[in-house]
Amino acid sequence: MSLKKDRQERVDTEADLGEVRHKVDVDTLTQYLTSKLPQDFEAPLQLKQFGFGQSNPSYQIKDAKGRKYVLRKQPQGKLVSKTAHRVDREFYMLKSLGAHTSVPVPRVLDLCQDKKIIGTDFYIMDFVEGRIFHDPAFPGLPTQQRQELWGAAIKALSSLHQVDPTKIDLPQTFLRNLSSHYPRQTVTLAKVEAAQADVVVTTDDSPMPKGKPVGHIPNFETIVQWMKKNMPPERVSIVHGDYKIDNVIFHPTENRVVAILDWELCTIGHPLADLGNLFMPYFLPSGDQDELAKCPTLDQHFDLYQSLNGWDPRPFWTFAKVYAHFRLSVISHGIAARAAVGQASSARANEYASLFTSLSDFAMSEINSTANSSKL
Repeated sequence: MSLKKDRQERVDTEADLGEVRHKVDVDTLTQYLTSKLPQDFEAPLQLKQFGFGQSNPSYQIKDAKGRKYVLRKQPQGKLVSKTAHRVDREFYMLKSLGAHTSVPVPRVLDLCQDKKIIGTDFYIMDFVEGRIFHDPAFPGLPTQQRQELWGAAIKALSSLHQVDPTKIDLPQTFLRNLSSHYPRQTVTLAKVEAAQADVVVTTDDSPMPKGKPVGHIPNFETIVQWMKKNMPPERVSIVHGDYKIDNVIFHPTENRVVAILDWELCTIGHPLADLGNLFMPYFLPSGDQDELAKCPTLDQHFDLYQSLNGWDPRPFWTFAKVYAHFRLSVISHGIAARAAVGQASSARANEYASLFTSLSDFAMSEINSTANSSKL
């Protein structure tokens, strides 16, 4: 099914649906859901898979009454990383935020860790109607609407960063480390990168040579060492982990966020990490910069965030950019590793899998620019 777009590069939340690429035992799933959640599901069930999502396969379920839900599951087979694909973390974070805060999240219904049902852990949440914009420049929209949409995304993120993680009944696994976010993440991502580098290509569908390992990200250790020497002062908040324009659902007709999606990387950490990810279009050399120029400036975004949260991220922005490129290079590297063994969940996996070298180059460019500036 082709991606249905209009001139605003917008899709409704069902336009990304297509045929199931990662098979699920629908009969067993139907039996489980109709027995576990009889008030919410009535057989037969229809299943389609979303085209987006690079890590955890996502499906829309429609029951006999036309009610719609989303199933998020781990990839099939042996997982490359033990720290990735934690659908249980997604579920518990969404459950806690939904019960105790006004942060816009989908309602979750059930977490299943019985692998006899569909072969992997999965959870069920409500399907949310609305608009998803794949282009953060919102091309074709009036300037006022672009400002309102960006403002809504920043306000939703600000509401998340204002939540006290110790007050919303999160599992203790989230609360073991309430500080040292960047040191922890740097160590974790280095372990993930090492595991991914050792993965040997076993499928002909991978863009890399069959029988060869994926290999390391270029300049990875240099970037790690620079970050260790340039960590920002500590701040603590709930961190989404992959907050960006196409991970939020806007109301069908109003310029406000009705749901934040894709919580796989959520943690307790530094809010700068989410800001670096959200504002990446402003410093990543891709996309239509002429269209982005019609959106609010980066300084206007910073001003809004500071007015809401009382904290100015600008003094630490170089670190934010380096870390954003570093983290995204590891994610792209992970897509390459999953594509190497036929586990990639997105229909566009190979396209994203080829980006990790360029992203590493962008991180090095920021580091070198900082070094050159300090010599002037």
